[in-house]
Amino acid sequence: MILKRNDNLPFLLIIKFSISKKINFRLFHMSALIENLHYNWTVLLHLILFTNVLNSIFGRISGKKFSTLDLRICLFGIIFSYFHLLISLTLYFVSSSFDQWFENGLKNIMMNNELRSNLIINPLINLFAVCFVNLGWKLKKKHFKSSKKYLRIAICYGLGLILFVITSRNSILPSN
Repeated sequence: MILKRNDNLPFLLIIKFSISKKINFRLFHMSALIENLHYNWTVLLHLILFTNVLNSIFGRISGKKFSTLDLRICLFGIIFSYFHLLISLTLYFVSSSFDQWFENGLKNIMMNNELRSNLIINPLINLFAVCFVNLGWKLKKKHFKSSKKYLRIAICYGLGLILFVITSRNSILPSN
């Protein structure tokens, strides 16, 4: 931090400007770290939910009893989806696209397809995906038959997986 006396500007203004440059630099690195974490967590979440859906389909077809291993696999799915929501919301508020809410009005955001997708549609679909996974977990707990448990998990976790894939197509797949 270089401090020098400038006759045109007050001394405190120069100090404040230097500190804000450091804060912006640190926020930039934090945003890059969260983006990297979000990407890796999204890939891991997709694998876990896909494993849940396949396990449920094969368990339903084979007619096996719902075991504690199946319960733990489902529990990993719901835990990872909650953490994904937390990481996604943190990235949403730290990213530079969140500033578009203040620079543009709601009318301009709704008119622009890219802004509408990034600021409104993707976060809402992400919330709905977590709700579907949570619904699958709750419906599984209400049934005593293993076949119904597998069916509820396959349907709800599958819908959650589809919604997670829809929201993450921009961050995982390369754009053409």
